[in-house]
Amino acid sequence: MRPVAHADGAVRPEVSPRRKRREMSATGKALVLPYAALYTVRDGLIVSAGNYWDGLEALDQLRQTPT
Repeated sequence: MRPVAHADGAVRPEVSPRRKRREMSATGKALVLPYAALYTVRDGLIVSAGNYWDGLEALDQLRQTPT
């Protein structure tokens, strides 16, 4: 991204417009998506957490895989 000077004098990166979302109708089918939740515990407290899943698998099941 290239920097752009704005009316207020600030220089910030140029932001590309978001792509339009594709609409899809409900099928009533279940989405089966395995995931992993990982937690880091220090002194009995959760200090970080992360959820990991396969986004491409989800798109494939929804028949929305990019070509």
